[in-house]
Amino acid sequence: MNAANLLVFVATVLVSSTFAIRCYEGTVVSSGAEQIKNLRMQDCRAKYCLILNGIMTREGVDLTVSKMGCGARTYCNGPAYDNTITPEGDDASRGCCAEDLCNESLETLKASIARSSGAKLSAVEPSNGAKLSTITFSSLWLALVKILM
Repeated sequence: MNAANLLVFVATVLVSSTFAIRCYEGTVVSSGAEQIKNLRMQDCRAKYCLILNGIMTREGVDLTVSKMGCGARTYCNGPAYDNTITPEGDDASRGCCAEDLCNESLETLKASIARSSGAKLSAVEPSNGAKLSTITFSSLWLALVKILM
């Protein structure tokens, strides 16, 4: 093996070991038939992809907001999905998945979780999955809504 081939091999190994998973990062806002999508693919050092999703009705208008990104260890430590009704009555979902680009939508997230052995689609237990408390999630959700409105 000559020096050039060795250099290419080492570079490939270093790049592939630097990132653990590839996730979508960005925001999708939907209201009726309109949808604003601002997503890009991101190489993440985390082991999981994260999605925060909320559905709310304000002044008779249904609005769905999804925030996607890398699942920091603080929020994800396993594939899991949770759905909560916030104190304001909004429908809030959150989830973590362990496959490349699995956080494109709630459907792709749930399909990825179903493929993961031992993963749950019900309420998240404190010992696994998406570790956002309802208060933390509500705060993040309200901040996201304020930014977008």
